[in-house]
Order: sequence, then structure tokens, then C-alpha cells
Amino acid sequence: MKNNDGNKPASFEEIAGISEEYMRELDEMCAQAEADRERLNLVPSNAGGEKYISDRYPIVALYARTDLQEIAVSDFKALLTETEIQAVRDVFFDTYPHEIYTTLVDAIELVLNERQKPQKKTQ
Repeated sequence: MKNNDGNKPASFEEIAGISEEYMRELDEMCAQAEADRERLNLVPSNAGGEKYISDRYPIVALYARTDLQEIAVSDFKALLTETEIQAVRDVFFDTYPHEIYTTLVDAIELVLNERQKPQKKTQ
């Protein structure tokens, strides 16, 4: 099976060429990764599938949850529960209501300024 360039969808022949053993191995790795994330409380346990997670926790929220857990572990040697993660959010927005908005505005401005710069061609 040839490698795909990453920008086009796999062909039916490429998909059909994947062995059942390899697919079982991938399923096991995905299940283990999800179990690890749930154990670290980075995503909630769910029986509703990936759509539930993506609807409730967009990618930005997942990164924020990861960051909170990393801070809790590195600074306090503890893992936060779901309730504690929500409490941290509430305390943060109650205590620093304008800082997050100002920081996000600055970040958006930087990204939009990059959009206006001429793109350098790479070869």
C-alpha cells in the first residue's frame, strides 16, 4: 500500500488493503488512549461517542483542561476532578473577568495581522 500525501482521502483500494489485525490494533490503541484521558479527567466518560465530546468540549476546551491538569500536577501534585475544573473556571472568571478577554483580543489581533502579511514562498 502506498503512502497517501495527507491531503486527499484514501481510496477504496487503500482502505480495503488494511488488514483486520492492524484495524484491531488501532481500535485497541484508541480505546487505551481514551481510557488514559478519562483517567486523567481530560475528557469526561461518555457512552455517546465522539460527537458528544466534540460538541461539549471543542478542541480549545480540551487543551485548556490539559493545561489545568498539568498545572495541578506540576505545582500541587494533584489531579483535578470534573467539579474542581469547573470551580477553577468559575473562580478565574469571577476574579479576572477582563484579563481573559484582553488576552484573547491581543491573540486574535496578532493572528489577523499575520493574515495581512505577504506569504513567503517556500520551495
